[in-house]
Amino acid sequence: MAQTPAPLDVVAQKLDGATDAVPLLLALRAKGMPPALVARATLCLGCIGPSALAAIPSLKAALRQTPGDSDVLKALWQIAGDDPEVLDAVFAAPSPAISAVFLLPASSSETPAIP
Repeated sequence: MAQTPAPLDVVAQKLDGATDAVPLLLALRAKGMPPALVARATLCLGCIGPSALAAIPSLKAALRQTPGDSDVLKALWQIAGDDPEVLDAVFAAPSPAISAVFLLPASSSETPAIP
């Protein structure tokens, strides 16, 4: 009997710190097609987090080509949220809602009050 694949979010949780996956994920992104594969590879790079530093130049180049790409923005935020160029890109995102997604903690169920 065939095994049912794990949902993507379950797989992504297991990627934290998986630096050995970075070259493969970058190669999948470089193919450029199909778009769903590129989006999933980008998501996985973000899930690896700061250990995916090798992906930063490629993701920054992708962001320069498509400045509003929320998948790339989110991955960069998860990998290098303290990088000034990443911060500038998030704050310059075309929609204020996109910026809010990156700035709120993932566990936050309420929008914080602005004094």
